[in-house]
Amino acid sequence: MSGVNGLGEPSDGGSTGYISRFQHEIRPLLDRYDVIRHHLADDPDLHATSIVVIGDQSSGKSSVLESLVQIPLPRGENIVTRLPIVLQCRSLRPNSKELEHVKVSISSPSDERCFTLTDLTTLESTILSCQQSVLQAKGGTDSKNSVSDVPVYVQVVKHGIPDVTVVDLPGINYANDAIKGQIKALYEKFITPDNVIILNVISAMTDIAANESVLFAHKVDPHEQRTIYVLTKVDKCSPQDIGTKLSDLRRFVLVRNRTPAELSSGVSWPELRKREREVLEEWRDVEPRFKGVPALADILVSEGYKMVLQSISQLSAQVPKLVTQLSGELQALGQPCDTEMEKKTRFDEICRDVAGRLRQLLDGLSRYDDDESMFMNSNIQNILNDYRTLFFATQKTIFSSTLRDEIKASLSKTVGITLPNFLSHPVFKLTLDRLLINSGLYDLTSTNLMLGQYTIGEETKPGVIEYVNSTVQSLLQEALAQRPLSERFEMRFCDDVKNFLYRKGEETAQFLKRLVDSELIAGPYTADPGYISTIQRIDEDIKNLKEKDSKSNASEAQYQSGAGSLFGPAKPASQHVFNKTSSPSGSVSNVSRGGGGGPELNLGDGVTLDYSSIEQVVSASASVEDVAVFQMQLSLFAYWSVLQRRLTDHVHLAIRSGVCVELKKFEVLMECVWRENSAAYLTMLQERSDVQERRTIFQQRIHNLKRASDVLSNISTHDLT
Repeated sequence: MSGVNGLGEPSDGGSTGYISRFQHEIRPLLDRYDVIRHHLADDPDLHATSIVVIGDQSSGKSSVLESLVQIPLPRGENIVTRLPIVLQCRSLRPNSKELEHVKVSISSPSDERCFTLTDLTTLESTILSCQQSVLQAKGGTDSKNSVSDVPVYVQVVKHGIPDVTVVDLPGINYANDAIKGQIKALYEKFITPDNVIILNVISAMTDIAANESVLFAHKVDPHEQRTIYVLTKVDKCSPQDIGTKLSDLRRFVLVRNRTPAELSSGVSWPELRKREREVLEEWRDVEPRFKGVPALADILVSEGYKMVLQSISQLSAQVPKLVTQLSGELQALGQPCDTEMEKKTRFDEICRDVAGRLRQLLDGLSRYDDDESMFMNSNIQNILNDYRTLFFATQKTIFSSTLRDEIKASLSKTVGITLPNFLSHPVFKLTLDRLLINSGLYDLTSTNLMLGQYTIGEETKPGVIEYVNSTVQSLLQEALAQRPLSERFEMRFCDDVKNFLYRKGEETAQFLKRLVDSELIAGPYTADPGYISTIQRIDEDIKNLKEKDSKSNASEAQYQSGAGSLFGPAKPASQHVFNKTSSPSGSVSNVSRGGGGGPELNLGDGVTLDYSSIEQVVSASASVEDVAVFQMQLSLFAYWSVLQRRLTDHVHLAIRSGVCVELKKFEVLMECVWRENSAAYLTMLQERSDVQERRTIFQQRIHNLKRASDVLSNISTHDLT
């Protein structure tokens, strides 16, 4: 920036063309960038370039800044500045008619509520007053343990100052560990971004390598690419002492501090510049461009302007992308839930998500990451299969000795009432009802299968509605996680859905109860030919078994009488006639050899009967009572086969139509839930506090980014050359 020095004054007589360009091009660009900097001040992803001043409390940082901007800043024994002070310096040209003034504000450099001062004697107290307001808003007072990252803006319009913006951070205080930790966090926040110039003010009288601010700067800028050291109090040291320290610094500027005597006597700034030049003449090994506050101003203006040009080019690409990204994240939160229409819309969106997933699961179209418990179609079918299995398990008990004794006891009470060779209808019905009730199939069909739990083997499993409710609740939680609402609403809504589905399940359970009650009240009845055919088939098998038994006995008698010597040796036991698997007519028989070596009678449905258990019943010497009991068991077995097919088919269809088909209309069901609870929902249906906070942050960031983008769009490529 040849043609003007860092203090805004023409060098070597000045260049009218350059001054004109500065006034009409460079100055407006810097002003607009200050607006961009303000809009991006709180954005965590984008950082406007800035010059950040750090240093120990006793390093002379305030004195350097006062000399640079020529205004009084807060001073004191202990830490006085407890927040960042953004100094926006704008130099008045010699022919300017504008009065020198300073504006102090909290929220924005263009805030209408700012303090405009022409009397600089009140500037220090005004800054401290603004600082106290910020600290009180934070939730504390201006105490010794309070620091804030909210900046106070000080816009200085004055003759003889550099056109630069610097951020002055509180000095590191070693006496207070609590506030030292807060200041370190403040330093890390402001100097970490790569586009920040670090102005590290260090006393020449200290050990530079062990200085806290140096360690901080090295942590974020280890190669000192963007760090400028300002060595103060050089008049207190000899050139030889300072020379050894300068060898370790990449970029530096030497300055002389204003002494307490000069401060109290009010020595003018030009006189202070003159005294500084006289002191720094002793450092002949240091180039003039690294000595004095004017040299520091030159460096700051030059470096700052280059960083601004580079930052504008980067931000022009970054800001629109970030706006698009944040807008997508804001949209993902869904519409806000302020009005009744917005609340109903959010409710419908959640229900629509769940309904879509339910239809997929019921159609067998689960996602790759779904657990097996989410396979609704197959899991409901497994429950129905268990129901059928329990029917078969009960059917196997019909020929048990326990049931035979119960039938015998019941038949003994009907002696003389019915003919011996007729099936007793009352005993049949009584035994059938006992089978249904004592086996638990009545309770299972009427209640537990739908609304409770059931036991198969030693395992207890959930019924249809309990399983469906657990699956729907999982889907609800999944949908609510994507559109979070108040915890109060989520709990109420989930409970209402659970109760509603239970009521729907009760409707199906009532139908199944009427179904099984009709079997108890109006049964037994069937027009199914399978009942008669089963009895006939078993009778035929028993007849075949008896014929084989007769032939076997005849062969044995012949052998015992000596036929063995006439026709050869007797057949071994392994070739007994019961091993044959064909009937006398040549057709396939249901007789086979059992595990104990004897023949078995296959009754069907996986039930087999050992011939030895019925041999006495089917023999010619069997009693009327034993035959009657066996005929009753046989009829119960045949009827139970019909009953289990009838009930399991009806239960299957009822559950499929009353549960699965209804769940595919989940959105319609949820409209009923809304109508029942709309008053409560409209009160409770609101976003969670964390979602509201995220929405507010997104909206504020997008707002600030768009305002920054508007400023960037008004900067032409000509302005950047």
